[in-house]
Amino acid sequence: MLYRSFASFLLVIMALYLGACSSVVFKQPVGNAVEDEEQVQKLAGVWSTGPSEEVIFVQPLESGNIVIGGLSWKADQKKFVVKQATGVVTELDGDYYINLLDSEDPKVKDKYFVIRAKTSESKGHHLVLFPLDYTTFKQAVENGNLEGDISSGGGNSVTLTGSKNQIDDFMKQQMNHKFDLDDTIVVERVGEID
Repeated sequence: MLYRSFASFLLVIMALYLGACSSVVFKQPVGNAVEDEEQVQKLAGVWSTGPSEEVIFVQPLESGNIVIGGLSWKADQKKFVVKQATGVVTELDGDYYINLLDSEDPKVKDKYFVIRAKTSESKGHHLVLFPLDYTTFKQAVENGNLEGDISSGGGNSVTLTGSKNQIDDFMKQQMNHKFDLDDTIVVERVGEID
């Protein structure tokens, strides 16, 4: 699935529980708390995929927590609606992850969607996002390499139920095979949040 912009990507992530796409759900964040808060601060700002695309806002909080927000146009209501998600930035073997909580039910604290994130300042301020490869995780559960549940009703999903150590160890192995490199998203910082 190819996304037009980071904002569209966020809205797709937030809609996963509605069964629109294949998803991988984690019961806890991948990796460990980020020790270098400067890495989390690099995510702060207004991001876009291009001059005529939607923008998304990222605001770091304390302890690696973040809030991501954007606007969605509701044509039938003739108004913009704010969409936002909260999450935590973690680190595993030098790679950074954005672990977004399920935004549909703020009481639920154990349903995370995970994206690998890499910042680059070589050509301006860019953020590269790597979505997970659903098929890799589905096969790992089917083969017994990961504990989890596979659901195909109303949308395909894999919910990983294994221990944090089991999941982190799996994520460390053959890193690039866990992510859908064809749907990598590159966004550029276009502003700061006051």
